[in-house]
Formats: sequence, C-alpha cells, structure tokens
Amino acid sequence: MKKSKAKKTFREKHKKPRAGSSKNLSHEILYKNLDWATETAAYYGFIPYNIPEVTKGDRKVADGVEKEEHIVANGCLPFLRLAERISILRNYEERKWNKKPQPILAAYTSRKSESKTYHFGLEIIGSDKNIADATVIKDSYEILKERGYDQISVVINSMGDRESFGRFVKEFTLYCRKNLENLHPSCRQDFKKNSLCILSCGHEKCVKLLENAPKPMGFLSEPSRDHFAEVLEYIEMLGIPYKIENYLVSDRTFGCQTGFEILD
Repeated sequence: MKKSKAKKTFREKHKKPRAGSSKNLSHEILYKNLDWATETAAYYGFIPYNIPEVTKGDRKVADGVEKEEHIVANGCLPFLRLAERISILRNYEERKWNKKPQPILAAYTSRKSESKTYHFGLEIIGSDKNIADATVIKDSYEILKERGYDQISVVINSMGDRESFGRFVKEFTLYCRKNLENLHPSCRQDFKKNSLCILSCGHEKCVKLLENAPKPMGFLSEPSRDHFAEVLEYIEMLGIPYKIENYLVSDRTFGCQTGFEILD
C-alpha cells in the first residue's frame, strides 16, 4: 500500500517519542503502529491517548448530569460517552495536569469488535480559547484531506455559553409549542421528550416551520459572539471553506460554544 506524504513526514520527524511524553501521560499509546487518523493527528501535535477506565463514580456523575439536562440534537452522538469524558477530566485532576504546560492535545481511537464503524476523537484540555476550537476544526479537516477526501467543507454554528443556549432552548420550545399543529405527527410525539428533535427532521412541514424559528446565534452573549467571530477569522485565515448552519447544535451536556461538522 502506498504511504501518504504526511505519514512519511511524521516518521522522519518523530523517530523517537517526545521527551517526557510517556511520563506525563500514563495512558499514552506508543508512537508506533498508529492508525491513519491518529498518525496524522500526532503529526499536528496531538498525543495518542487511551481513555482511562470508567469508574462507578464517573457513571454516577454522568447519570446525574444526563437526568438534569440531557439533550441530543440532530441525531449525532459524541465520540465519547459522558462517563468517558468525566473519567478523562478526573484523570486530568488526579494527575495535576493543570500544573503542566497547557493545553493538552489528545487523540482517541476506538473500533469495537462488533462494529465496522471507525471512531476517532480529538480533545484539547486546559483551554477555552477560540484558537482551541479552530485547531480541532483545522486538524479534523486535514486528517480527512490526508485520507483522500478532497471535496470537503465545514458547516459550523455557535451555541454560545450555557446561559446563551439555555435562553435559545426556552424560546425555541415556546415557539414550537405555539405551532404544534404545523409539526409532522411523529415530531409532535418526540417534541414531548426533546424539543430540539425538530432540528433533525427533514419533513417539509418541519423544515418550513424552522424558517421563522429562533436561532441559537440570536441569543449569544457578547463574549460568545466575540468567541465565534474569532473562530471564523482563524479558519478563514487557514483557507478552510465553511458555511454557517443556523440549526446545527450538539449535545449541551458535552460542551458549548462552537459546533461543527465536515461534509463530503
């Protein structure tokens, strides 16, 4: 099989693991036999990383958060379950990584034996700056380009901070409740469990209803507006084609601010 240019470059520049990296990250994967996505991510500075074991305490915390405010929009589930993300943050605190140079860039890979789906995730821990969002977008884009996806582009949106998104959900739910008769019958039932289910519905009635519905960016606080504007400036400077999708939102139990998808 022909090796890609990025893989050759990575192996030439990283014949040995980074100094101190194996000491700093006990869950680090050795820099050999990396899969295509992880190797490209490592070339851009992400450390191959295994997810720490999930404890009962992690699951208990995750259950509490999900019961309180669990929302899954657009039918897209994050790469990591909430309990796994909590285990990463717990490990981050236990090892006092916040005392080390920040941020920590980590790449996760998972392929379950019973599934043919390839799962890959990038995490930047220890920074909430807009450059962190832009870095994840840039590296995700480059990983797919390296794999041979040439005609790809980014769709992007901002959910804002938790308060901003909370105001949006409240107004969006109220708007849909006033227009229940205009929803597709299946969405009327789903609406009772998750008001954002309409965002993933492709039925003509629901699509038409969204034309005048509240949008997340209409409720952004000033800091959130500035954050998103600077993220867009970064990806424009990097030459990444993008389009703002007003109703692209992610599960708010997993994060806030910028959400994006890369489409072929």
